[in-house]
Amino acid sequence: MKKLNDTALVLTSKAIDADARNSNFVFSPASISAALTMMAVTNGTHSDELNAVYQEIATVVLADDSASGGPKISSVNAEEVRIELNKWASDHTNGLIRDILPPGFVTSKSVKVCGNALYFKGAWEKKFDKSLTKDKMFHLLVGKPVRVPFMSSHKDQYIKAYDGFKVLGLPYRQGRNDDTNRKFRCISIFRTRKMG
Repeated sequence: MKKLNDTALVLTSKAIDADARNSNFVFSPASISAALTMMAVTNGTHSDELNAVYQEIATVVLADDSASGGPKISSVNAEEVRIELNKWASDHTNGLIRDILPPGFVTSKSVKVCGNALYFKGAWEKKFDKSLTKDKMFHLLVGKPVRVPFMSSHKDQYIKAYDGFKVLGLPYRQGRNDDTNRKFRCISIFRTRKMG
């Protein structure tokens, strides 16, 4: 588990540096881990060990009960393949995820497409009081400050400051079963230094 967490932290740093310089950025380290695992299994690396780890979740992940978990495509037209995969994703997420593969992603040189999508809808454990939301100045990493609505709370929150960034963890309310070991949080990382 430590190696998985370390890999997630490295990927988070790389992803933020590469894609999140001037925008909000959301990604799932668990999804990236699953995709890397699928690729490792495909290449025959430690397949027995990896199969044992994912055996328990296979019935959940493989939504259409097929061995691959998705549609089998035999078309030679890359755009038709992309459209079919997007349709499959949309059908299996009740239309919440429609275009998982952008135009040009699948080409005639594509041999295999491994996809993973994560959709989570949870309720906050401690809801913010809408009446406490106030417009304040927000200092962008680049450019001039902008006025945006700030949510406020008098309740305790998890926040930690590090050199160059802060972390905010907002917990979600637990599900119906009384499994107190399952805890979900939205973890937001905010840079505190301007870049460049």
